Amino acid sequence: MYVFKFGGGVMKDVESIKKIAAILQQYMTQYPLIVVVSAIGKTTVALEKIVYARQHEKTYQPLLDTCYHFHLKILQALFVEDHCIFQALTQWKQGLYQTLKKKHTSWMSLYNIVIAYGESISSLILYHYLLKKNGDFQLCDSLTVIKTFPNTEQLDFILTSQKIKTFFTTKRSKHIITPGFISSDRQGMITNLGKEGSDYTAAIWATILKTKGIVLWKNVPGVMSDDPQKNAKAFLLPYITYDDLQSMIMYGGDKIVHKDALALLSKHRIPLFFKNFEDPYQIEQTVIMNEQTSYPFFRVQGPIYWLLVKTKVKKIVKDILHHVLTMHGMTLWSHLYFETSTNIQLAFSAVDDFTAVKKMLYHLSKDVTVEKVDQANVCISKNVSKKKISFFLKNKTVLWKHFSKGWTRIVFKENF
Repeated sequence: MYVFKFGGGVMKDVESIKKIAAILQQYMTQYPLIVVVSAIGKTTVALEKIVYARQHEKTYQPLLDTCYHFHLKILQALFVEDHCIFQALTQWKQGLYQTLKKKHTSWMSLYNIVIAYGESISSLILYHYLLKKNGDFQLCDSLTVIKTFPNTEQLDFILTSQKIKTFFTTKRSKHIITPGFISSDRQGMITNLGKEGSDYTAAIWATILKTKGIVLWKNVPGVMSDDPQKNAKAFLLPYITYDDLQSMIMYGGDKIVHKDALALLSKHRIPLFFKNFEDPYQIEQTVIMNEQTSYPFFRVQGPIYWLLVKTKVKKIVKDILHHVLTMHGMTLWSHLYFETSTNIQLAFSAVDDFTAVKKMLYHLSKDVTVEKVDQANVCISKNVSKKKISFFLKNKTVLWKHFSKGWTRIVFKENF
């Protein structure tokens, strides 16, 4: 038995859904599959914009209509017009609209409920399409089996284990499809597993059922030595260790897999593979248990915003930062968050232009003193010579640097 996970980067349109079905048909005769899916394409981003509009008392109906029609076009290309999936999509839209109209106990409660709609409809679409292709699949609602502690992203592993094992022993079909990312607490309140949480969902299933492995299908062949779009000489690492992969995530490097998913798989020694969705016949990249590797790794990520704030009440401020950034559609880079006795330095990314960043800073300034903000990039490397790093940093201003366990992290900005 294997767990396959398809993220929104690969499950993005009609053709990709057809391709996923074709891939699954090749494997499902060999062994039972548990298939975990993310929301289709940029659906999560679209739903976040709806939440933002609702929270700021702006018109969200056009955004909701756009999201609905995006999914409707996919259904029209995959199913006959009288298929029950169309009614399900209508109910999906009505349920989302009613959710937005209601009063909620907190902004985060509204966010969790709305975002869950993305994975719920994607898993339903793929499930019905596979049934159409005569696949022996059963749909499992993650809200009933993936359990967190109240109002948190922290997994209640014992309860989740009980729920998954009960479902698995009573399932009626050979294979399972389930939405990633979404979860609920003991009281049934909707929660989630955090950004890129579908990886974590897949790892949870693999760990509890002790599967032969987990395969993450990506639109890249795996972890590269550098960003192939920036360096034509970048190559696929033949293998990568769990330790190095965890360091890449911890130190702000490659986000190819969710950090909690990786920790869980490493702890329980579940084999992890990366497969290239663009070339399914290409040999997979394997994550191994060895602690050392000599392959060079060099990656530049960005743009990010490097922020310096002054405060003495750090825990409260971190909660405020996370809330304000999320509310404005931005992401706190928790691995680039540093405290001193008088200030906090942190990185965050924003998909919008600097106008949105200025609005966020204005909101933030009500609670903390914003000292400085720079648009920057972050460089992460291992097994790369100091000479190459020094050459790279020419005509750049270093805002912060750190060395740990053979890894180098540098936050910098260009000198124009």
